[in-house]
Amino acid sequence: MIEYFLTSMSVMFYDAAEAWHFSIQDLATPIMEGMIFFHKYLIIFSMEYFRYLWANACILYIFAVYFANILIMVCVFFVKAYLLKHL
Repeated sequence: MIEYFLTSMSVMFYDAAEAWHFSIQDLATPIMEGMIFFHKYLIIFSMEYFRYLWANACILYIFAVYFANILIMVCVFFVKAYLLKHL
């Protein structure tokens, strides 16, 4: 009787998640397998999409800073030229 109880208790916890697990427990149904498959590829595609957006935002920022500096230099040039001519 005690052997049956100990054996059934150990089998009962084979598929349960523990505190030290880094992932989910084993999948029991095909529906859950589909959900995990969808979630895994949704995360991969969303990470790639945001990486693409981040790269483009960095490039646009670099060009904006570069052209802003050029615009500032041109404005300073014309202001100096105007002041030298009229003062």
